[in-house]
Amino acid sequence: MDNKVIIALAPTGGWGAGRNNPVTPEDIAEDVIACVAEGAAVLHVHCRDRAGQLTDDMSFFNETLGLIKDRTEIILEASTGGLSTLSAAQRVLPVTSTHADQRYFCAETDCCDVK
Repeated sequence: MDNKVIIALAPTGGWGAGRNNPVTPEDIAEDVIACVAEGAAVLHVHCRDRAGQLTDDMSFFNETLGLIKDRTEIILEASTGGLSTLSAAQRVLPVTSTHADQRYFCAETDCCDVK
């Protein structure tokens, strides 16, 4: 029996900009596409603005996912990040993404902060 492995990728990390952490939609997409070529199957991605901050502005998120979905069939796991000041209503916004109706989409949300 062959062992099967699912490789999940979280390119934007929990720490924001810097430390080799892509922030712009183009940089995130470039990293994801390279990882898909190496076997990544699931993408856990946070909503971030161009400064690397968690955001509820879905335009950056949709732009990022659009670039990725144009070139891959990776499963998207959308997140606004667990440690933030976003409200519960803001944290579930990824399910409103223009990419949420596609075949390979799931959403994850943290409705409370970990202390």
